[in-house]
Amino acid sequence: MGMIGARRLLLPVKASASLSLTSPIWTGEGGG
Repeated sequence: MGMIGARRLLLPVKASASLSLTSPIWTGEGGG
């Protein structure tokens, strides 16, 4: 059960990191 919980937490984090890395323009314009 612990592993599943960790995976559930890592999934969105990985997706967010991927989005930020693949679209720097979005982070730059949205961050300001």
